[in-house]
Amino acid sequence: MSIDRSKTDDRFTLAAANSITVLVRAGVRFNGADLREIRIPGANLSHGQFDYAQLQGADLRNTKLQNVWLRNADLSHAGMDGVQFGEWPYLEVGSAVCSCTYSPDGTVFAIACENGLVAVFEAATWKQIHSLEGHPSGVTRVAFSPDSQQIASGGEEKMVRLWDVQSGTPGFVLNGHIWFISTVAYFAQRRANRIRQRR
Repeated sequence: MSIDRSKTDDRFTLAAANSITVLVRAGVRFNGADLREIRIPGANLSHGQFDYAQLQGADLRNTKLQNVWLRNADLSHAGMDGVQFGEWPYLEVGSAVCSCTYSPDGTVFAIACENGLVAVFEAATWKQIHSLEGHPSGVTRVAFSPDSQQIASGGEEKMVRLWDVQSGTPGFVLNGHIWFISTVAYFAQRRANRIRQRR
């Protein structure tokens, strides 16, 4: 196995880092494992279980250890330069979440909340930039326009609301639905024009 071979042969370092990353992602537990002297720089061990693991003298430079279980693991003399500890970001919105989505450009994240709010966050910093109010009951779905400039939110009260992403100001309200809104989506106009041209 490349992980064991990395202990004595530098040629297996990259293979070992990739192998252990895949194994951790697959849910393999390394509790109590003898991993002394392994060389896995750059591996992603996030969410892995390494309780009581023997990691003495291991090369763990630049590994990701977010949310990793390391209770009573022995890391003495391990190379730890550039290790990334800590938790992945999480958001608290004070309500049950019905749906969430990123904007197409990846800069904004919106959450449909059961309490009638749409919480909007800056994806780079996870700072909340808007709390959109206007649904009298739970918001069931949110979607971004293809240009990432508008949010559509649908709710239990059978209406869809449109919002400006930059300012958070409300736009049109689309009424007349006969059932609560189970999904919202934008139709890409460019594609519609191509379909019309083919006919």
